[in-house]
Amino acid sequence: MMKKMLPMKEVLWLVVHCTATKPDVQVTVEDLDRMHAARGWARCGYHWVIQPDGTIQAGRPETMAGAHLRHYNQR
Repeated sequence: MMKKMLPMKEVLWLVVHCTATKPDVQVTVEDLDRMHAARGWARCGYHWVIQPDGTIQAGRPETMAGAHLRHYNQR
């Protein structure tokens, strides 16, 4: 069952994640959407994805809570 996105509350922290992929592998927001949906998350759990070449892709809307830091996602 896929969870629904919750609205963001006051932002208190900035969380940075690493996909732990090899340097020559590019993981797109679309890839993360599929991987995170398989975990039951509501699409990509990250607000922004930075590619190895520095390109930035928008993930989850900033107005919605992320899915990356258990018990703290809405903050």
